[in-house]
Amino acid sequence: MLTIFGGRKDDLDVMLKEERFPEGWQPRIRGKMGLTMATLNVAAFKIESGARKILKAQEKAKKST
Repeated sequence: MLTIFGGRKDDLDVMLKEERFPEGWQPRIRGKMGLTMATLNVAAFKIESGARKILKAQEKAKKST
């Protein structure tokens, strides 16, 4: 959903809370191949990498206190 909605919180709020597409909504994926597994895997990797960095920083902060 993050990739398809382009990270737009307003679009995600409507979709998740009201279970509908926002008025005038258009997919953010504009490539001729659409959403490929490669695109999805790259997005997931970026999210996972960011989460790991946050967890490491939190662990480091706990050890220093």
